[in-house]
Amino acid sequence: SSATVSESRFPKIDDEDALAMATPLRFDAADGSRLEGLLFGTGDVGVVLAHMLQGDQTQWLEFAAFLATEGYRVLTFNSRGTCPGGQNGCSRGTGSADDWQDLQPAVDVVRAAGSSRVVVGGASIGAMKSLYALGRGLDADGLIWVSGFDFYGLVPVRRQVRDVTVPKLFIAGEYDTDAAALLPVFERVAPDPKLIVSLDTGEHGTDIVRFADPAVADQLRGAVLDFLEDI
Repeated sequence: SSATVSESRFPKIDDEDALAMATPLRFDAADGSRLEGLLFGTGDVGVVLAHMLQGDQTQWLEFAAFLATEGYRVLTFNSRGTCPGGQNGCSRGTGSADDWQDLQPAVDVVRAAGSSRVVVGGASIGAMKSLYALGRGLDADGLIWVSGFDFYGLVPVRRQVRDVTVPKLFIAGEYDTDAAALLPVFERVAPDPKLIVSLDTGEHGTDIVRFADPAVADQLRGAVLDFLEDI
């Protein structure tokens, strides 16, 4: 007998379909560099998604399109100096320790497009930047943190998170050791409202959506939808 692989309860969206749903746009980074991104969907609630290191905005394509089909406006963008090219965009400048500041112009783009509330988030370094920026006065309405590590900007997350009073969603795979180790820290230190989700996987960041068991990926999708519903 063959092993049964669970299937996603959500419709499959491939990268080609996702790109067809997106509008390419450009905006200026905090240091004036030209950043390129993709805007998906419409909605009163918007989401900005930052990508992982050694990656680009295509890591979020399928997920951004999925959120758009659920009634959200979503912006993905290539961080400074990240250039997948073609339809996937090309951001100028050089990656630097201050590119967390680019989240504010990204949020402003989503507000200008018509969303009155905007959540920031990301995977791995994208999650770390988002939390750090919120701790330093980023004007946003929520946080989606997936598989971040500690000590972004040399500041421990317990210090970064203690003043972040907007709603927060923290997600990590329980076998993704360094990220999973932060969930109990958030449980203890992060002010409410917060939602903490541990997934049965060792996959990291956006790889959870792409490579984990579909049932596990669906848990992530479902947690994000539940979280956004209350923003």
